[in-house]
Parts: sequence; structure tokens; C-alpha cells
Amino acid sequence: MELYNLYHHCFTDQDKRYLAYLLKKEKVTASNELLIHDWLKTVNASVRLINLIYRHYDKNIYPSQISKEMFLNKEGAGVKAWREFENLRGDNL
Repeated sequence: MELYNLYHHCFTDQDKRYLAYLLKKEKVTASNELLIHDWLKTVNASVRLINLIYRHYDKNIYPSQISKEMFLNKEGAGVKAWREFENLRGDNL
């Protein structure tokens, strides 16, 4: 209850936005430490991206190990899918 009161009565809107940013960043950082197939279960990926990853990547690779060149060289992968993958990995946080 004290945390709720602190959040609603003591934090400014800017503090709340920054807290949301930190929590999202922490969740993304933690999820990137999972193997790729487990990682897919923690993010809200499109069906297209899920299918690309399951079709082309071994389950023993981490999201951070996939480079842009590696990704775009796969059949059916394009810039739009790469951007989604980058966003889900938190590359633009």
C-alpha cells in the first residue's frame, strides 16, 4: 500500500514516465538473456516474426547474437520484420 501511495501522491508525471521506461528496459534486458525460442514466449511478436525465427534459427542462440545482416539474409525476412525484432530486443530504448 505504501508503494501505491508513493506512486500516486509523490511521483510527478515525469517520474512516472521514467519509472515505466526503467521497468520496460529491465524486462527487455532480462528477456534478452533467454534463448531465442524462450525469448519469443516473453515478447509480443507478430506471427510473421515468430515463424521466421522458428524456421531459420537454432534454439541455442540468443537474440543479441542475431545481426542485421544475418537476419536479412533469411528467406522471407525484410526490413519491417527486422525493425520489429530490434524493437522487441530493446535496441532503441
